[in-house]
Amino acid sequence: MAVKKFEFKQTYEEIEAGGKVYRMYMDDESLKKYKKLYQKYQNEYKDIQNIDEESFLDMSDEEQESWEKKSREIIENFITGVLGEGSFDELYELSGRSLLNMSELVYFLVDLQQAKTHQMQNEKVQDYYKKRKKKGKSS
Repeated sequence: MAVKKFEFKQTYEEIEAGGKVYRMYMDDESLKKYKKLYQKYQNEYKDIQNIDEESFLDMSDEEQESWEKKSREIIENFITGVLGEGSFDELYELSGRSLLNMSELVYFLVDLQQAKTHQMQNEKVQDYYKKRKKKGKSS
């Protein structure tokens, strides 16, 4: 009887940014962590995102600086949580020191995680129906 071989898929996605490769882990614990990080990101960002351009321009220099610092903290917490310690500073420099570019990276990472999760779910459903179809033919 032939031995059936099974190989596990890698549990990370590699992301290249600015010529450097980062790993985004896709194991169960990491996915739970990313979900919590993104919920926290959304909640915190919602508070500072509601400022229109006119209100921002009416802020004092200190208020604007505080708003920018808070934005940076929120993005940094997410990026560091997903890509690891030190990744934010490297990527921030590579982004041209742009929080707008960094927020686009946040959404890229969230989309990647969601796409991978949906792909895995779809594969499981397809496998289930293939097995059911085979059972139906053999009956």
